[in-house]
Amino acid sequence: MSTLKTLAGLAMVLAAIAVANAQQGDANASTLTALDYYEIEQLNARYCHGLDSARDNGYMFADVFTPNGIYVDASGNTYEGREQLAAFARQDPDSIKGPTNVRHYVTNTMVEVAPGGASAKGYLMVARPSTGGGGATDGGQYWDDLVKTEDGWRIARRSFIRTNGRPAARTLTSLPAAATAGLRPRSSERAEGPQLTAQDYADIQQLYARYGFAWDGILDEGRMWISLFTPDGVHINETGGQFFQGRDALLGFALQRKEKDNRVPERVNHFITNMLLEATSEGVTARPYLLRVNIRREGEPGSTITAGGI
Repeated sequence: MSTLKTLAGLAMVLAAIAVANAQQGDANASTLTALDYYEIEQLNARYCHGLDSARDNGYMFADVFTPNGIYVDASGNTYEGREQLAAFARQDPDSIKGPTNVRHYVTNTMVEVAPGGASAKGYLMVARPSTGGGGATDGGQYWDDLVKTEDGWRIARRSFIRTNGRPAARTLTSLPAAATAGLRPRSSERAEGPQLTAQDYADIQQLYARYGFAWDGILDEGRMWISLFTPDGVHINETGGQFFQGRDALLGFALQRKEKDNRVPERVNHFITNMLLEATSEGVTARPYLLRVNIRREGEPGSTITAGGI
């Protein structure tokens, strides 16, 4: 009888341990919210805008990282700390950096929970748009260690792994102590001023997704495209030479483009990414990257990147 009681007691202890481990596993697996994912996407947007423009003398780029954050390029060169990162962003051998320079396009961001924060991988394409026929000049993946601070998500370490290249550095399985030195965990209270919710980010991303489909195919005879604007909304083309305000003028422009280009619903031309969003007292200021690509059918020559901008 005592043996049976002992076995029964042992079984109860083992069951309790199993339940506790399962609960702990569930807790560890659900530490990222929908808002976290959107804010990490914003981190990539600020990275690309800051690197391509060298805005704020390179410090917009540097401040995407922790104060002692690290960037490792494809050759294994390391840039560590705010000053080195800002100097890296200021490098401009071709004298092209400025508010409308666009080169780095990041997409397919895959985020996972990691000890001390999160790890992420994303696709990178470096492009040189040109009306004469530009193209991709480099590409690969970014491998990141991320930490959430009181100022938001920041990159503790980013490694650029070039396509078909051997990784110069691997993403760590946990953040080193130096990566978070001097950082305080982000407070549960949001900063003062307008803030975007996860639903705001989702809705705005859908707005731009619908824009691409609606404009490239002139869907529903242009009505889908104009429905994305406010009633007195304005569209100004890339040269500033054409200005359309109000839904009647916008519809006329859309129908003009449909007839001129013989557009079909399956057409793809406008690729929108790096969507930098900033809340204001009146709404949101958005600065996405646009890459305009003429894609030919398989086997046909002439697929080109014809334009890019913000």
